[in-house]
Amino acid sequence: MNSGLGVLIVGGYGTFGGRIVELLENEPRLVLYIAGRSLDRARAYCETRDTAKARLVPTIFDRDGDLSAHLVPLRPHVLVDASGPFQTYGQGRYRVIEACIAHGIHYLDLADGSDFVEGVHAFDPAARGAGVFVLSGVSSFPVLTAAIHGGNRNAEDDGPSLYTRLLGVAWQNLPAEIRDMHDVGAAASAKGRASVHRGTGLLARLAAAVIGFPRATADAPVSVQFNVLDRAETWTRTFGSESFSSRQFAGRGRSERLLCERFGPLTFAMALVPEAGRLRLVLRRWSAFGVPLPMWLCPRTDSYESAEDGRFGFHVEISHPLTGLIVRYRGWLVRSR
Repeated sequence: MNSGLGVLIVGGYGTFGGRIVELLENEPRLVLYIAGRSLDRARAYCETRDTAKARLVPTIFDRDGDLSAHLVPLRPHVLVDASGPFQTYGQGRYRVIEACIAHGIHYLDLADGSDFVEGVHAFDPAARGAGVFVLSGVSSFPVLTAAIHGGNRNAEDDGPSLYTRLLGVAWQNLPAEIRDMHDVGAAASAKGRASVHRGTGLLARLAAAVIGFPRATADAPVSVQFNVLDRAETWTRTFGSESFSSRQFAGRGRSERLLCERFGPLTFAMALVPEAGRLRLVLRRWSAFGVPLPMWLCPRTDSYESAEDGRFGFHVEISHPLTGLIVRYRGWLVRSR
């Protein structure tokens, strides 16, 4: 039925499905099937996207109905399930995956229920046999974009810089200030001003000391030195006279298309999510000495980059239920030329 690359988005007029549509709608080679149980709601949503370059097609889709009757006429290349909540699905929770494999359709979902995601591994042999990918728990929209536009290519095969490779086509939608800061070549530096707030509890101070976070200050000069080696970036941040470093690199395996950042023995895997003029870093996994750790033990983060008054802005806040605030630092940078 479609003359371009067809993407069937189940729940396409919902909150999460709508964000996927907004991310993909500027690609004229795509046909986006906006699907759900209500054809009227799908039509109403499509009418609001009047500037889309992709072709938007309102479509009825009932995951509990005859799936072949839905899929065969459309023949989408990719199905994205953004409906959920996945943890409430009953005995036939994987019937959409089974139908996609049977009809040779690539499948992705935004599930965040660990039981549902773990169960998807059982479909790996059948998916390989059918020549399709089945990806569950893809709550990072750059991961989704990369899968739709390039299949399962390794992130290190694309583009000149780390963030460009990870973000794919979403890179061009970022503010120029953010793109300029991450276009570092072999080495680069930036300077600006920042404030630092530190938690006052004993455990918070201990955690901050382990990483090397700077002491609290209302206003201090800040500089960042970027050095690139073996397609990974070392960031050395200096607040006043205090410095700490981290190493950023593209994730592999279950962390593919995620940005990994290593502080000593700790590694954090984050999704890069463009959001209303910002680039948000959403923590998805973490490990110590290479051993995966449960997310319920993980520190909480609120981190994003932005454009402020023509400058690159940053906001990083790290806390933990046991310690409260560990550190919050925010400010601005301009590239040194």
